[in-house]
Amino acid sequence: MDEKKIAVIGAGIMGVSALRRLSENKKFLLTCFERNYDLGGLWVYTDQTENDVYGRKIHSAMYSNIQTNLPKQLMQLEGFPVDEECPSFPTHTDALAYIRIVADQCDIRKYIKFNTEVQLVEPVSENKQDTKWLVTYGDKRKKNDSHV
Repeated sequence: MDEKKIAVIGAGIMGVSALRRLSENKKFLLTCFERNYDLGGLWVYTDQTENDVYGRKIHSAMYSNIQTNLPKQLMQLEGFPVDEECPSFPTHTDALAYIRIVADQCDIRKYIKFNTEVQLVEPVSENKQDTKWLVTYGDKRKKNDSHV
């Protein structure tokens, strides 16, 4: 079997959506790089500012009482309706819970490397049919950790 390595950067709603579909093809070897300790992307709220516990800059526009600016019907993924009890404009807690439900029902956490920050992505062979890429990443909990 010809296996193909696929990298997904980020385990927010789009990363989870991509992993869900990509995992349907058994010829794909999937790895998702997520810099947070859990999936959810921008929907993971922290009250920390400036730097995280590892001294890395916090990149978040999230605040404690934020709600989405899209109705839940536009946010849901095919085959995964948002709970009817959820408000029309979900809170960050609702959005995060939804992402976790989709990930768990699709059994895709096994593909995710948590606390892993992508440092560089660069093409190594530019081919219109099949470009190859090098992904440099590291465990954000370890100083100067880097892998290709």
